[in-house]
Amino acid sequence: MPYIKIFLAVAFVVAAQTAISAQCLSGDCVNGQGVYKYPTGATYEGEWVNDKREGKGIYRSADGDVYEGTFVNDDKDGQGTYIWKSGTKYVGGFKNGKRGGFGIETFASGDVYEGNYVNDEKEGQGKYTLRNGSFYIGEYKNGKRHGQGKFYNKPSNTYQEGQWQIGDYLAGTSPNPVQNNPSSQAPTGDVLGCVSGNCVNGKGRFKFSQGDSYEGSFVNNKMEGKGTYIFKNGDKYVGAFKSGKRNGFGIFSYVDGEIYEGNYVDDKKEGQGKHTHASGSFYTGEYKNGKRHGQGEFHNKEKNVIVRGLWQDGGYIPGTNAVLNRKNAEATAKAEADAADRANPQKINTAVNAYNRIHPEIETLARRYVNDINKYRKAGDAQFLYKGTYADILRTKKIALDTIRKFLDEHGKYLPEDLRQHLEEDGAKFVDAPNY
Repeated sequence: MPYIKIFLAVAFVVAAQTAISAQCLSGDCVNGQGVYKYPTGATYEGEWVNDKREGKGIYRSADGDVYEGTFVNDDKDGQGTYIWKSGTKYVGGFKNGKRGGFGIETFASGDVYEGNYVNDEKEGQGKYTLRNGSFYIGEYKNGKRHGQGKFYNKPSNTYQEGQWQIGDYLAGTSPNPVQNNPSSQAPTGDVLGCVSGNCVNGKGRFKFSQGDSYEGSFVNNKMEGKGTYIFKNGDKYVGAFKSGKRNGFGIFSYVDGEIYEGNYVDDKKEGQGKHTHASGSFYTGEYKNGKRHGQGEFHNKEKNVIVRGLWQDGGYIPGTNAVLNRKNAEATAKAEADAADRANPQKINTAVNAYNRIHPEIETLARRYVNDINKYRKAGDAQFLYKGTYADILRTKKIALDTIRKFLDEHGKYLPEDLRQHLEEDGAKFVDAPNY
């Protein structure tokens, strides 16, 4: 029981110190709109529900990264845009704080990935286009090319098509002639139904009475998993299915030359997607119930015009471009200013010198804390004789955490990562001291 009391007291002090080093700068950071600053120097501006980030908001990390989008239960969840200080930008879905679902990631190098994510990794169907025009389109697993896919090398005008494993092409896995020529898969003759393979639970090929055909995975007699669906008119969909419908990331190629690359829910475009017209013009952004809906932009190649803003039920909402431009400009300017400030050599040097002054002091306090708390624990039933020691434990903890908090408030964002990590390790010693 005495040990439990000590633990609760220690936990209370740690919580108190954390609360001191974080603060609501303006507004209502419990239930409403508010601006909150974290101990690391990061800030959040947006909606709060029950003391948690919930709804629309903008999070700026101490390192200069910026996320603008939806939060659920204090985590990035839903549609959002994440811009790293390197210049890489991701627009798409998030789940439990990580990239999840369909998204488009534009790298600082000029490369672009359009496809599915799971737990921050490329997973499922996707297309990766290099800056030189070469591209890979196919399956991914754990962030690497894995499964069926095709790589086009533009400089040499050559293809590699077949199976990939952990990022590498498996020689000799080029598909058979039927797979090489999708048009040969169109229904012929009077043979209908499952014409090859396992169309119940497995992989097979099925011809429909209206002239369409499907080749891919089946679960309980329904299209489920990865597959290719070819319509009678020549339209083709390659991507994910669930319960007999297009669900997840897929690529729909229309016979007139148009292409949609993006997410589907129950056969309709939903979430992030890109629709390219035969003319080269394209829309990239959010969809709902098969229509442009949410934030997006349309590039009119013929008129050399870009329309950015909000869309509703397929139509553009005039006047929303200026609002988005202002927000994006403010976010970019803030990120650039923060990055320049953090890179200031004089401030970095000052932070390192300050760290060198306080680090020995923190280590001394840590040794004293460990010694006192072990002495108290070993006393057992005689702990009542160590009331002074218990008071020393709390006093040492408070002095150490106050010192770390004040240092981070003043120098935290200028401190090199390795020194910041050392300081965090020192601070952890005051949360739960081991018996040594």
